[in-house]
Amino acid sequence: MPHELDGRVAIVTGGSAGIGRATAGMLASRGALVTIFARTAVSEKNIAAVDGDVSDPEAIERLFVETESRFGDCDILVNCAGMIDPKPLVDVTPEGVVQIRFHGACHGCPSSTMTLQMGIERNVRERVPEVTAVVAVQ
Repeated sequence: MPHELDGRVAIVTGGSAGIGRATAGMLASRGALVTIFARTAVSEKNIAAVDGDVSDPEAIERLFVETESRFGDCDILVNCAGMIDPKPLVDVTPEGVVQIRFHGACHGCPSSTMTLQMGIERNVRERVPEVTAVVAVQ
């Protein structure tokens, strides 16, 4: 019996635990060819693994090269990587600039940084008119 995702290639960042691991398992159970990406990624039945950090552009490049050489072009990208850095997720400068730490999670999909930043800025400005800008920081 064919599955709905047979032959589709999926990458799940943060796929070694929690929501990422569950998502990778669900995609594999529906027929997808899955690669997980995490600092401590371990292959398991029907799921390949690549070690790396989402904030490292070279590791992201290696992730896609390894996945494409094994399975083909990526069809599905799920970003579930969490943060372990104790820095605040959001900071606001005295000038009204909102600084949000989401840059690392966007390396896998470069256009997502701009889309996410513009969407957040629009929503924040609607609710807090004093905000002058929203920027992604590392």
